[in-house]
Parts: sequence; structure tokens; C-alpha cells
Amino acid sequence: MALKPVIGDLFDLGLPALGHGCNCVGSMRGGIAVEFRRRWPEMHAAYQALCAAGDLQPGEVFPWVAEDVVVYNLATQQQSGADARLDAVERSVRAALVDAETRRLGALGVPRLGAGIGGLVWAEVLDVLTAAVADSPVELVVVTRG
Repeated sequence: MALKPVIGDLFDLGLPALGHGCNCVGSMRGGIAVEFRRRWPEMHAAYQALCAAGDLQPGEVFPWVAEDVVVYNLATQQQSGADARLDAVERSVRAALVDAETRRLGALGVPRLGAGIGGLVWAEVLDVLTAAVADSPVELVVVTRG
């Protein structure tokens, strides 16, 4: 499928799946992760437990099935702050797309992964995302806040 850029609010698009970049130390204290934490506190608690056990590594994904959406916690970095890695973005997004395909979800919405707090260059991330979605039947909707 293709990558579809959209300007708007990720949470207002009615997509069947939403993803965001996260670290592997259990902290969701910055950027859009704060809103994911606020909306799904049980997910946040499970994420913290997973990280505390050392069971979430960069490049992996932690899916959470909520009432009306599947949330993908994409492990794009080990530590919080400017620690995102392109290879971790690519591997975690590919894993989320495979999972979304298995669940028969037609689209996955994400923000500009790793390019805010994570410290990556957006043009490089965009190239990685475009390649990751090229052979997937799931549309990757990249949302930039307007």
C-alpha cells in the first residue's frame, strides 16, 4: 500500500489503528505519547510493566487492543529524549503493519515518528516509512498536526 500524508489531529481521523514512537524505559512524558497515556491508562501501565521486565526492545512493537482502536507502541528508541534510531523506526513500523494486516485493519495512523523529541531528520524517517509500507496492504497515514 502507500503512505498517505494528512494534516490534522491523529485522534480525530477515525482510523482503526494508531501508533506512536516510544522508548523502552517505560516513560511516556513528552510529545504525543502523553495523550496516548491519558487516553489509555491501562495500556500505559502494561507498557511500564513490559519495560520494567526488559521485554520491550528498540525495533519491537507493543500492540494494545482498546475498545474501538488498536494502539501500537512502536519502540523507536531505548532511552527517552533524542535517542530514536532509523533502524528501530523501520523494524517497529514493519512489525506493526504485519500485525495490522493479521487483524485485517486497513490503515495505521502515526505522527512524524522519531522526528520530534526523538531527534531524527524527518526526510530520512519519511524514506524509511515509505519503504516499510511499500509491500504492505495496510495504508500508513502519517499525520502532521495542523
